[in-house]
Amino acid sequence: MGAVKRVGLIGCGGIGRAVIEVLGREGAANGISLGAVLVRPQRVDETRAIVPKGVAVVSDAEALVAAAPDVIGECAGHGGVREHGAQVLERGADLVVIAIGALADAALEQRLRKAAERSDARITLPAGAVGGLDVLAAARLAGLDRVTYTARKKPAAWKGTPAEKAIDLDSVREATVFYRGKARQAARD
Repeated sequence: MGAVKRVGLIGCGGIGRAVIEVLGREGAANGISLGAVLVRPQRVDETRAIVPKGVAVVSDAEALVAAAPDVIGECAGHGGVREHGAQVLERGADLVVIAIGALADAALEQRLRKAAERSDARITLPAGAVGGLDVLAAARLAGLDRVTYTARKKPAAWKGTPAEKAIDLDSVREATVFYRGKARQAARD
């Protein structure tokens, strides 16, 4: 991936809005601009109201790629990766996958790899939610074979996820465990 000058985004939720905010604050000084944002059709008008003028707000991957960004950042979770990842890569656009847990689905991972290989696009996987993965990888070489990861969020942050089926999020008043399992399975769940 060469020098990034123009960015496209898939999704405009919490992460997408944070990226838009940072680009608005620091992008111009670094020669980087937001070119287009892909959202669901029912969110186009709402998104147009929050992005800078001149930024295309689109509802399909083809239109996103047509805006000619140097790189596209996925900020829409596992569903966004499944729905748009391969299509973006097949059209030759480099893709940064934030929701790397989506790759726990081996079939999806292979679909993305093949799409990238066919078009010579690149997939970038940032460290993301579990910082220090490089340290863990190095520790594994030294014999580390098990890690316990604990995630803590406000109950409302789990709305719309399988956590809603496990516990009553509206009644949680203290730290509550609702899932234990292996990382790959947690990503799928």
